[in-house]
Order: sequence, then structure tokens, then C-alpha cells
Amino acid sequence: MANAISRSPNLRGPTVPPGFSTRVTHILEKPLNDTDVYISAIEAMYHFASPRFWDYEVPYLDIFRSEIVRGLEVSFQVNIPDRPIKMKWSHVICTVLIAVDSMDRSQAFAETIVAMNYEDQLFGVMKIGKSTEKEKPNDSKGQPKDSIATAKRDDENSVSIENIKRAAPNPNTSPHSKTIIDPEVPIGRATTIIYQRFGRSVPCNLLFSTALDSIAYAAADDWGDTWPYSTCYNWSKKMMYQTVQVNLGDGRSEWTADFIKRVARLLPERLFEEGDCGEVRFRVELEDVGRVGTGSFQVPNFAKQGPRGLSR
Repeated sequence: MANAISRSPNLRGPTVPPGFSTRVTHILEKPLNDTDVYISAIEAMYHFASPRFWDYEVPYLDIFRSEIVRGLEVSFQVNIPDRPIKMKWSHVICTVLIAVDSMDRSQAFAETIVAMNYEDQLFGVMKIGKSTEKEKPNDSKGQPKDSIATAKRDDENSVSIENIKRAAPNPNTSPHSKTIIDPEVPIGRATTIIYQRFGRSVPCNLLFSTALDSIAYAAADDWGDTWPYSTCYNWSKKMMYQTVQVNLGDGRSEWTADFIKRVARLLPERLFEEGDCGEVRFRVELEDVGRVGTGSFQVPNFAKQGPRGLSR
């Protein structure tokens, strides 16, 4: 494990880089739809967090932004202060999480600007708001054209979440199970998420906030590190996301932080699209390997609840 993840119950996200602080401003005159905010933020964080490394420096010298999703974009302006301060991906991911958590906590879903400071010196500004450009149509590969974030990413196989494939029913699944085929193919093999609703219905934002937190926490790890198990609570501790690896024999496991992020990106939005947000169980199967991990999004048993954050 490349980066230790603090389990302090007081943390509002993954371990904040030393000396880093933020100032959040919600512009209430410019309201935003809460679902649009969550889906665009999850997509932005997923791409900012993968496959980059937590402590790597952001290579951009001026402005960089996410893809436009549901009419919104997440943009960062890199300032050059009097003394050199390098923006890292850890700063970027923490800032997105802080901004959206703040909107949800205060129910102030509106254009949001976050001043990013290192030892009280401004070195960057983040904005979540409506894009001044139109959302680009998808090309034949399902990848939005002319996307700034995609064009500058290290991997060129990114595709939009809007193009999740709807697979034919799997004869080996329960008749009540449904399937998502991950549109991005890790390590050259197709990934399938097989899921089934159970238990209580919940507001979709509980799923989205839990997904956003879990992507942020998992981003602090190298994408290839294996995770025997993980648990993440959303900021209100009303929903948790748990995963367990499947041992493949000889101590081998394919279950990594990358898969944790992939499920968090895809499954909550699918439930939203189906109009059936609530507790859900899932398993993940990898082509030529079989089942590699299982898990759930569910309402926690508060009597047994532990600190918020990923653990293993």
C-alpha cells in the first residue's frame, strides 16, 4: 500500500496534504441541480483519480477541466504564487470532495468556487458550474469529442459514462439480477458488474455521496494495490459501501482500488437511471478469470458503525 489512509472519524475525506486548506463559496444566485452536481463530480473525480498517483504533480500551468457532464464541468485554475507551490492530484481530489460535501451538508447546490491555499497562500482555484460550451456528442467509440480532460489524460481509452452497455441477461445470474458491462476495459479484459436490489429504498444522493467519498479514498492508493476488504461511509454516515475480494487460489487476488472506483462510478448512476435507488448487492466478474470481488451499498447498522473511511 503506497499511501496510508487515516481512519480518523474527524476526517472529511482522504488524508488532507499537510499545509493545505480551502475556502468554499456557494453562489446561490446560480443554482444547480443536485443530481447533475453529483454525477458530474463523480465522473470528474474518477478521471482525475485514475490512473494518476496521489502525490504526483499536476502538469498543467494554467487551466484544466473535466469533461462536460449533464451541462456541468469541474475546472481548476493553477496560480503561480510568490514562492513555488506545486499542485498535486491529492489537492485536486480533496478539493472536489470538500466542495460537493459542503453543498450537500448545507443544501446549497449552486455554482461553487473553492480557493486552494498552502500555508495561507493561494495556489489554485476550483469551480463547479455550468459549462459555457455545449456538451459534445459522442463518437463511434463512445468518447466525447474534443474533451479537454480526455485529450490530456495519460490513457486514451476513456469513454463517457452515458455509454454504459446494457448486456443481455446472464444465464448464470438470478432472474432478479441485472448487469453492467464496464465501458472501460482494464488490463485488456472485459469487466461485468452483476447487481441486485434488496432492502430499503434511499434518496439517490445518499448513493452518490457514498460513491464520491469512496473514489476519493481509493484514489490515495496505487491503482494496482489489492484490497482484501473495504468499507466507506458517506459524510452523513447514512450509507456505506463495502467490498470483499475473492481469492483466486495461491493467495492471488485481482480486486484492486481500481475496481472499487469503477463500481462506485457506474452502479449508483444505473440505479438512478432505473428510478430505483436503494440498498444493492453486487459482484464483479473479470473476463477469463470469473468473480474477483463482491460488495454492497447499504444502510449501516448504526450500533456497529465504525469511523468513516476506507479500511482494510
